Amino acid sequence: MSTANPLTASRIYEWARIGEKILTGEKMGSMIVDAQLRGISGAADAGIAIKVNSILIPSINQGEIVALAEIVADAGASLQNIVPLVPNDRLHKLKPPGNDLLEIKRNQASRFINQFRYCKQCRSDVVGLPGCDVVL
Repeated sequence: MSTANPLTASRIYEWARIGEKILTGEKMGSMIVDAQLRGISGAADAGIAIKVNSILIPSINQGEIVALAEIVADAGASLQNIVPLVPNDRLHKLKPPGNDLLEIKRNQASRFINQFRYCKQCRSDVVGLPGCDVVL
């Protein structure tokens, strides 16, 4: 979950199939945000530990990522993983955040929810525990 703002969600997600309909725009964004928060709350109520992955997109959600940390914590998440944008598809022209901005946002968000800081670019060949990669 990368935003709790429906307008921002409409900038991140191009479209969504909800039921039999394909939606776009702010209505779609609102439905996505509501579904994500219901999912976090429902899973937390069922006793499941929740880690929320959030993509930091400087020109889109940079100003919202800390408030999002508080919102997902209030919904029941116990861990957040703020990761940098990897520009591709329709966001290919955007610049990813630098390590300094990423660390600032993680530190600010840590006031509300524990931050997962061991993430590297996702790989299908990773083994071991976070922060303790094993080279094969």
